[in-house]
Amino acid sequence: METNQPKTHSKPVVTIQLSAWMLAAIGIVLAAGIWGISAKFSTKNLPDNKQSNIKPAHHATTNHVTEISTKDATWGRLYAKSFTIERPDAFLGIPSPFTEKARWIFEKQNRQEVTAIFDRIGLTADQKVQLLAPDRCKETADGLDLIPDHKIVRELSREARTSLYAILGSSSINPRHHSPFTVPENWLSDLQLTQTMARDTYESINNLLYRRGNVIYFSDMPALFDVVTDPLERRNVVKALSRRPALLVNLHITEDANMDEIIGYWSRGWHAKDLRSLLNSLSREQEDVSLDIIHLLPPFARERVYTFPYPQLGSNEEKPNCYWTALNFFSTDQPDARFTHIEAAKAKLDKDYYPITDKPALGDVICLIDSQGELFHMANYIAANIVFTKNGYHHHNPWVLATTEDMIANYPAQQPITTLSFRRKDTPQAATP
Repeated sequence: METNQPKTHSKPVVTIQLSAWMLAAIGIVLAAGIWGISAKFSTKNLPDNKQSNIKPAHHATTNHVTEISTKDATWGRLYAKSFTIERPDAFLGIPSPFTEKARWIFEKQNRQEVTAIFDRIGLTADQKVQLLAPDRCKETADGLDLIPDHKIVRELSREARTSLYAILGSSSINPRHHSPFTVPENWLSDLQLTQTMARDTYESINNLLYRRGNVIYFSDMPALFDVVTDPLERRNVVKALSRRPALLVNLHITEDANMDEIIGYWSRGWHAKDLRSLLNSLSREQEDVSLDIIHLLPPFARERVYTFPYPQLGSNEEKPNCYWTALNFFSTDQPDARFTHIEAAKAKLDKDYYPITDKPALGDVICLIDSQGELFHMANYIAANIVFTKNGYHHHNPWVLATTEDMIANYPAQQPITTLSFRRKDTPQAATP
């Protein structure tokens, strides 16, 4: 199935019984809201100094390359270029013929309850008759299992689709709604500029988009492929929907750069001796030097950034996800496979990390926690509001460098999100001269 799997909690979310110090840390962040610090995020209200200990970056854009920090920053002068990364062709996996049908399973609900839902979201009498016809739906142990006509799916109003898919998406039993494609705000207009698809295809996709909180989603590949039948066009659709925002980031070393401070920042970790040698050598050059920060990352991150994991058999809980990624960031040996499991990740945080309320530094673990105290995503702080992240376990999702705003945009902002930062107790000190 061609689902995007953007969210780490695409399987049933585990409620974390947070330890006392983690609860205290949350208390610090939430209590700070009384003094003007908030942990709520949306695409209209991005994090600022009053919302998180993740400080915003300095921005100055020239020719699509953005200066995100000046030479005075601890990590040095950084420049970033935004781009989108799409799946490898081998991972597109579009069956031919494509026979999948749209399916709505209303978990633990009967025909009468589903009829009330259809009334509430404003479906017409004719739509309700067709959807609830005996040959279209049946009551099962899971609930009401419904196979909607694709024409009705395409004709749903934006409001009805949004309301209906919020219900369907609350359960992992509906994978296309629970883990839909995430669509950037300007995605359609950007695609039209590149003219990668026919105009009718753009319009068909646009009619099927819906919002949940601050995020735009797409769930209706079966209904779309009823009207988009050309194999090449279908391939273009899936490649376009699979694109994820990412950053290329360079450190610009100038004659007046504070090399001691820059080396001190980037040499946190177990590869410090090599970084000091590299950066000292570059600082002696007669001209300004620009260095991709990939070369400044620990081996684990350096080997994976901008790549996709290979598909693998077995339980989804055994596959590399955000928890595994964040907790293996400084790994020098074989990555610890236990951290794909949320309980093992939580135990690792309890034992080997401590919460910080000052500015995060290279490799610190950034946790996203919802208003119910559920931990649903982890990433590693890099610098200047940039994180190293992987969303979910699916091999369709790459490891990338991204802004915290783009990372958080994968998750609906219908409720407050708290960001907490954690640091390893045994993080080595920066290399000394």
